[in-house]
Amino acid sequence: MKKFKNWFVAVLVVLAVMPCIIGCSGLFSAPYKLEYEVVSSYGVAKIVARITGPADNLAVILVGPNERPSDSEIIKKEDMVTGMNSVTVSLKMDKNLPEGTYTIVVKSVEKDKVVFKSPINLTAGEVACDGVFVEPNLYIGGYRIGKLSFIFHKTGNLPIAICMKWLRINGEEIGEELMGRRVMVLPKDELVVDTWAYTRGITGKFFNPGDHLSVTGEMTYASGKLVPFGCEYEFPPYKSR
Repeated sequence: MKKFKNWFVAVLVVLAVMPCIIGCSGLFSAPYKLEYEVVSSYGVAKIVARITGPADNLAVILVGPNERPSDSEIIKKEDMVTGMNSVTVSLKMDKNLPEGTYTIVVKSVEKDKVVFKSPINLTAGEVACDGVFVEPNLYIGGYRIGKLSFIFHKTGNLPIAICMKWLRINGEEIGEELMGRRVMVLPKDELVVDTWAYTRGITGKFFNPGDHLSVTGEMTYASGKLVPFGCEYEFPPYKSR
């Protein structure tokens, strides 16, 4: 009987402290959840992190594979009253981002305590150019090149910095200002190059209907890996009004 009483008292003690365990411990507090998307903005790779959970003043910290913080943002408590908010944190880079496991850390600012962690696995993958498309502009004297659109296919979810190595149109090497110009490439990305801004000579020439255009070149990424590209284009007939 005495053993039963001791056991019963022990159960009551556990039940008494259970609300504190559930409400006070970071492990058992109301859970936070994360949805994220890797994006590129003005040549900078970023992660848009969507946090859902209880309203609090939160610090959202992105930690790289080297265990060093890459960037951080603050979510104010009043901005979490709906139980959800989004922040954008940048992936710092010199040439190319290291692949590996990044971590989103969410801290309660007031309690100075980590309330949530989520690993994000980013892989570099490979890059290929699926096509180059020419957009002509029509003037009184004929056609001129308007824009070149480079369509890339990329595996992996880590943005890759890619640089123009050389570019030729009808055998004429152009785009001196493009050499070494770094852009970020994401899966199913499209890079549009305005040839008026970045080429010399060829943009001042007129082309007639039926004239052919040959665009060839190479871009480099990830320690010198090459991405060749090329296309043939025929200027269309003039449209009758």
